[in-house]
Amino acid sequence: MRHVFGVILLFIAGIASAAPVTWTLNGVTFDDGGTATGQFDYDADLKQYSNVSITTSFVNEYPSQIYNLAEPADSSPTSLYAWSIESPGALVLFFIGSPAAAGDTVEIATTSYEVYGEFPVERYVTSGTVSSVPIPAAVWLFGSALAGLGWLRRKQTA
Repeated sequence: MRHVFGVILLFIAGIASAAPVTWTLNGVTFDDGGTATGQFDYDADLKQYSNVSITTSFVNEYPSQIYNLAEPADSSPTSLYAWSIESPGALVLFFIGSPAAAGDTVEIATTSYEVYGEFPVERYVTSGTVSSVPIPAAVWLFGSALAGLGWLRRKQTA
């Protein structure tokens, strides 16, 4: 019976680690005072980004932009490339480290930038982080309930 219980726990742990984690931009500012807000999902197991929804603010010649995911091949665990939905433009975020587990915070490198228009004018990120939502308490509660059931089952058969 212990083997079955162990397999169930490994299966649940595998599902939990395979799920993409939602990351939120925090305090992302550009050298001209503009900002970037939004979020994206990152699956550390597959090393893939999805559900990118990032908006940059209007400053000087830069209109507000909404970005979505570029081709997955353009991104890596430590960088996210997104294209503007409204006009020719790109947002590139380089991370100091790789987004991985829920509850983590990763800094955005100052070499990250936004390019706008056919004749690129770049503005560089001067600060910011991305952070993920920690695993909900319900997951831990569910896991401890399963462990308790396994312990009771073992006690009954002994």
